[in-house]
Amino acid sequence: MSKQLYFYATPDEIQRITLRMSESIGLSMLSPTSSAHEPLWLDSPIQNESLLSSANSKSIKCYLIPNGLANIRFEHYPRVSTWHITDDSEIIAVSGCDFDGQVLVRGRFYCQTDILQGDLIIKKRQEFIQWTDRVFSFVKQNLRHLPEWDAYVGSDAWEWHRRGGRFATMALPGPKVIFAVPRKSRRNPGTGGWSAPLK
Repeated sequence: MSKQLYFYATPDEIQRITLRMSESIGLSMLSPTSSAHEPLWLDSPIQNESLLSSANSKSIKCYLIPNGLANIRFEHYPRVSTWHITDDSEIIAVSGCDFDGQVLVRGRFYCQTDILQGDLIIKKRQEFIQWTDRVFSFVKQNLRHLPEWDAYVGSDAWEWHRRGGRFATMALPGPKVIFAVPRKSRRNPGTGGWSAPLK
C-alpha cells in the first residue's frame, strides 16, 4: 500500500510548513542520495536546481523521517558511486514544486506503508504508519484542497496564481512544461477556484 498527496506551494510556504511540522510532529530531512553508506542530512527541503530552464528556479527533493526513529536502507549504484535510499525505508518522499516565478509545478508527498519480502507483503512499523498519518493530516490542514486542480494549494501559491502565475502538472527535461488545466466545478464553473485568496 502507498499514500500520496499532490500540492502546489511556493518555496517560502514549503519552508514554513516544514518548520511547523518539525516543531509539532517531529521530523528530519534527508537527501535521497549520498556519496557514502550513511544518510546525508538536510537543513532545508529547497534545492537551487530544477527541471525548469530559468537560471534562478528552485524545487524540492527530500525524504522526511521521524526524528531518529526511522529504518533506513540503502542501495549502491557503483557506476555513479552513489548510495540511494530505497522505497522500503521508513520515509516520506517530497518532490516537485519547481518554481521560477512564472511557473509552479505540482509537488507530491509519497510513501509506501508496506514492503514486499519474497511473496509476502509486510506492513511497516505501526509507529511509522501513525507518524505518516500525522504528516499527511498536517499538510491537508495547512493547504486548501481544490478538486479542480486535483491538488492541495497553499494560500501564497493561490494568490500568485491569481496574479498570472501558471500551474503545471509536470516539467520534463528539454525543457518541456505540461501546464495544468482546471476541471469545471459547480462551485465556480470554468475558473478552477475561488475569486478570493485562500486563507
